[in-house]
Amino acid sequence: ALILLPVFLVLFLVIRGLPTSLLHRKELPGRDPLALGLFAATALPLVVVISSIGVDEGAITPATAASLVGAGMISVLLFPMLGLRLLSARPAAEQGAAGEPGLPAEKEDFLGY
Repeated sequence: ALILLPVFLVLFLVIRGLPTSLLHRKELPGRDPLALGLFAATALPLVVVISSIGVDEGAITPATAASLVGAGMISVLLFPMLGLRLLSARPAAEQGAAGEPGLPAEKEDFLGY
Protein backbone atom coordinates (compact mmCIF):
# COMPACT_ATOMS: atom_id res chain seq x y z
CA ALA A 1 0.00 0.00 0.00
CA LEU A 2 3.00 2.29 0.44
CA ILE A 3 3.48 2.26 -3.33
CA LEU A 4 0.04 3.89 -3.67
CA LEU A 5 1.13 7.01 -1.77
CA PRO A 6 2.99 8.65 -4.70
CA VAL A 7 0.20 7.56 -7.04
CA PHE A 8 -2.39 9.34 -4.89
CA LEU A 9 -0.12 12.39 -4.66
CA VAL A 10 0.10 12.60 -8.45
CA LEU A 11 -3.65 12.07 -8.71
CA PHE A 12 -4.25 15.03 -6.36
CA LEU A 13 -2.18 17.16 -8.73
CA VAL A 14 -3.90 15.87 -11.87
CA ILE A 15 -7.48 15.86 -10.57
CA ARG A 16 -7.45 18.97 -8.37
CA GLY A 17 -4.45 21.07 -9.41
CA LEU A 18 -4.41 20.76 -13.19
CA PRO A 19 -8.02 21.89 -13.80
CA THR A 20 -7.48 24.92 -11.54
CA SER A 21 -4.28 25.86 -13.35
CA LEU A 22 -5.89 25.49 -16.74
CA LEU A 23 -8.98 27.44 -15.73
CA HIS A 24 -6.99 30.45 -14.50
CA ARG A 25 -4.10 30.48 -16.98
CA LYS A 26 -5.46 33.49 -18.90
CA GLU A 27 -6.38 35.57 -15.84
CA LEU A 28 -3.13 35.17 -13.92
CA PRO A 29 0.35 36.18 -15.13
CA GLY A 30 3.43 34.00 -15.44
CA ARG A 31 3.66 31.02 -13.14
CA ASP A 32 0.76 32.11 -10.93
CA PRO A 33 -1.64 29.53 -12.43
CA LEU A 34 0.83 26.76 -11.55
CA ALA A 35 1.14 28.07 -8.00
CA LEU A 36 -2.65 28.26 -7.72
CA GLY A 37 -2.88 24.67 -8.97
CA LEU A 38 -0.46 23.55 -6.28
CA PHE A 39 -2.49 25.34 -3.61
CA ALA A 40 -5.71 23.77 -4.94
CA ALA A 41 -4.18 20.27 -5.00
CA THR A 42 -3.73 20.18 -1.24
CA ALA A 43 -6.14 17.74 0.36
CA LEU A 44 -6.30 16.45 3.88
CA PRO A 45 -9.54 17.03 5.84
CA LEU A 46 -11.83 15.70 3.13
CA VAL A 47 -9.50 12.78 2.42
CA VAL A 48 -9.47 11.80 6.11
CA VAL A 49 -13.26 11.80 6.29
CA ILE A 50 -13.78 9.98 3.00
CA SER A 51 -11.16 7.33 3.77
CA SER A 52 -12.64 6.80 7.24
CA ILE A 53 -16.08 6.29 5.76
CA GLY A 54 -14.62 3.99 3.11
CA VAL A 55 -12.96 1.81 5.74
CA ASP A 56 -16.11 1.74 7.90
CA GLU A 57 -18.22 0.66 4.93
CA GLY A 58 -15.65 -1.88 3.76
CA ALA A 59 -15.14 -0.11 0.44
CA ILE A 60 -11.38 0.35 0.92
CA THR A 61 -8.78 -1.40 3.05
CA PRO A 62 -7.13 0.32 6.00
CA ALA A 63 -3.83 0.17 4.10
CA THR A 64 -5.30 2.06 1.15
CA ALA A 65 -6.86 4.58 3.53
CA ALA A 66 -3.46 5.06 5.18
CA SER A 67 -1.90 5.73 1.77
CA LEU A 68 -4.61 8.26 0.97
CA VAL A 69 -4.16 10.08 4.27
CA GLY A 70 -0.38 9.95 3.90
CA ALA A 71 -0.62 11.49 0.43
CA GLY A 72 -2.95 14.13 1.85
CA MET A 73 -0.45 14.95 4.58
CA ILE A 74 2.39 15.26 2.10
CA SER A 75 0.25 17.43 -0.18
CA VAL A 76 -0.50 19.82 2.70
CA LEU A 77 3.17 20.05 3.61
CA LEU A 78 4.75 20.11 0.16
CA PHE A 79 2.39 21.74 -2.34
CA PRO A 80 1.94 25.12 -0.59
CA MET A 81 5.69 25.37 -0.10
CA LEU A 82 6.27 24.74 -3.80
CA GLY A 83 3.52 27.20 -4.74
CA LEU A 84 5.04 29.93 -2.60
CA ARG A 85 8.41 29.20 -4.11
CA LEU A 86 6.97 29.69 -7.59
CA LEU A 87 5.44 32.99 -6.52
CA SER A 88 8.61 34.26 -4.88
CA ALA A 89 10.67 33.41 -7.96
CA ARG A 90 8.72 35.86 -10.14
CA PRO A 91 10.59 38.76 -11.76
CA ALA A 92 10.12 42.16 -10.08
CA ALA A 93 8.08 43.43 -13.05
CA GLU A 94 5.38 40.85 -12.34
CA GLN A 95 5.16 41.54 -8.61
CA GLY A 96 2.54 43.78 -7.08
CA ALA A 97 2.92 47.48 -6.41
CA ALA A 98 4.16 46.85 -2.88
CA GLY A 99 6.47 44.09 -4.08
CA GLU A 100 4.14 41.41 -2.77
CA PRO A 101 4.59 38.21 -4.76
CA GLY A 102 0.90 37.27 -4.81
CA LEU A 103 -0.61 40.46 -6.26
CA PRO A 104 -0.59 41.57 -9.89
CA ALA A 105 0.66 45.15 -10.28
CA GLU A 106 -2.51 46.44 -11.95
CA LYS A 107 -5.03 44.94 -9.49
CA GLU A 108 -5.44 44.75 -5.74
CA ASP A 109 -5.91 41.01 -5.98
CA PHE A 110 -6.37 38.44 -8.72
CA LEU A 111 -10.18 38.82 -8.56
CA GLY A 112 -9.93 42.55 -9.21
CA TYR A 113 -11.45 43.77 -5.94
